[in-house]
Amino acid sequence: MALSCVKVLMVARIRENCGNNTAADRIRKHLEETPFCCVLKDVNDFHDVTELKHFIACHKITVAIGIHAYHAGKVLHGCGIPYAIIFGGTDLNEYHTDSNILPVMSRVVNEAKYLVTFSAALRKRADSLWRKIKDDEGQVKAVSDDRFITIPQAVLTNPSTFCLRNYLRKNGYKITRNPPLLFSLIAGIRPVKDPAFLLQAFSNWWQHNQNVLLLIIGPKLNNEFAEEFEKRVKQASGVVFIPGLSLEDTHAVMRDSFIVLNSSLSEGMSCAILEAMSLGVPVIARNIPGNYAIIQHRIDGLLYDTPQEFVKLADEILSDDVLYEKIKQTALEKIKLKHNCDAEKRSYQMLASNLSASYKQSSKTASVLYDDIYS
Repeated sequence: MALSCVKVLMVARIRENCGNNTAADRIRKHLEETPFCCVLKDVNDFHDVTELKHFIACHKITVAIGIHAYHAGKVLHGCGIPYAIIFGGTDLNEYHTDSNILPVMSRVVNEAKYLVTFSAALRKRADSLWRKIKDDEGQVKAVSDDRFITIPQAVLTNPSTFCLRNYLRKNGYKITRNPPLLFSLIAGIRPVKDPAFLLQAFSNWWQHNQNVLLLIIGPKLNNEFAEEFEKRVKQASGVVFIPGLSLEDTHAVMRDSFIVLNSSLSEGMSCAILEAMSLGVPVIARNIPGNYAIIQHRIDGLLYDTPQEFVKLADEILSDDVLYEKIKQTALEKIKLKHNCDAEKRSYQMLASNLSASYKQSSKTASVLYDDIYS
């Protein structure tokens, strides 16, 4: 099959200013730098697999890549073409505990040609969940190692000329110091991101150090949760909430921040953390598996378990220029080495090529090929 004939469908849950959207668009661009033609669609564009099959037939789609085993998988299962699934952190950290969702993901894992994770830790997690699985006939079988592929997320940043000071002034926000040291938390406002986790501790800290400001930026993805969150923000001192900016404006805020924060209950591989590291801004992140898969404590970032521990670390890095610069430089080097776009591009181009190849074609296993790229 000639590569010029290959059309790749990417299916993801696309929401403005979210990591899924960023990753899907980046992968699409990688594929379109080859003779592949990539069509990116939101999972909500298809009510069921019948609609998807009709789209595949009309557009002569050859293979597919889905982001999230549940959201993309529930429309890809049974689609009739080879597909790969990119696991999201929610799949492996949250959804597997849901007795209604797990069977859907299991059917997708059983059918998908390849299963992609962002890190070795997430691959191990997926492997532990689906080492053995029932096929469509109810027979238990092993999931072969060569179907699991690890492709670390790459990162691209493009800061705009956005001026936060002007934005705050125009929108009626008042700050007591000019300019304050920004601690920026970039996250969609939903329970798993736990954006209120540090509010009280930061507010108490601000009473003693009004040179700092906690800025929380993210779209409201859960209306009921966001309403309660906004009430708590209004009661906190030294905290500003901006309900979403463009990606480029968000990158500008991150670039101008003193620290970028993460407070999530679980992560796959946080785009915001990678973006901050690539912009030379140190990260203080919650000590969860998805974060310590990226960050080495006190080497290329800081990890905390409690709000009180966060305040202690924040106070320390404010007064320790050597630690600040060490973390900044080490993080930049890690991004260049392990999260660069060239390696990610080769990996997804190879994935699409392997998907489009005949099932009967004998070749070097995918896992060895991908390991070669990052060795």
